[in-house]
Amino acid sequence: MNFLKNLWKTQPNTVMGFGALLILIGFVFSLRMENATYNTPKPPSGVNKEILEKRNATPKTYKLTAQEVVDKHELKMRWACEDAIKSQLVDQRSYKAVKVRFTPHKMNEHPDAVVDARISFDAKNSFGGNAPSFGRCAFDSYGNMVRSPNVVSGY
Repeated sequence: MNFLKNLWKTQPNTVMGFGALLILIGFVFSLRMENATYNTPKPPSGVNKEILEKRNATPKTYKLTAQEVVDKHELKMRWACEDAIKSQLVDQRSYKAVKVRFTPHKMNEHPDAVVDARISFDAKNSFGGNAPSFGRCAFDSYGNMVRSPNVVSGY
């Protein structure tokens, strides 16, 4: 006991540092023990492992149907497709949509595509006359364009 009293009188910082070290070691040890008990849950007796796996499984994400995508993102998809079509025209101000249809995507070239927007429109051609045209864009289940439109004149 005299040793600690002498040490405290001569070097108090060493004693306080040693005490702080002991407290820190105890704190870290208690955290590790606490995590060890939480990370290894024991299933209740009589519970099937398959039931626990199903309960702890992450929920499956599913791809929306074409109708659900159109219901959620119709205007966003139409405007995106029209803007992309207009960017390919000679005179963008002459664009006038005649018919807009949304159909399920059938082609395999874009696996993420769910919906096709098919827009029939009139626009001025390079000669200055109105020409009927057609454009088709593909969209994924979030309403994002995955295929830029190909514009075909004279449908």
